[in-house]
Amino acid sequence: MPAPRKTFPVADLRENANLLLALADGPASPPSAPEFNKEFRRGVIAMVQRVLFDTDNYKGFQYLDTEFETEYVPGGSRRILRENYDPTRVKFF
Repeated sequence: MPAPRKTFPVADLRENANLLLALADGPASPPSAPEFNKEFRRGVIAMVQRVLFDTDNYKGFQYLDTEFETEYVPGGSRRILRENYDPTRVKFF
């Protein structure tokens, strides 16, 4: 039997975290899994930031599109964070 792996690709961890951070709030499946809510996302963010910083892979983050609204200004428009945005709705690069 081969020895278990002791490494894991950081990019895979980041992509999995981004998927979890984009999920809608509510119960998970199976029922024994954690509920997806702001506290859950805070834990995911803390874990992935630590791994990205410790491995020199941190390249920033962006709020999800759901956290922006369009502001119309003379000559066009721009995206701004909505007033009550959720700081846990992010994706990492």
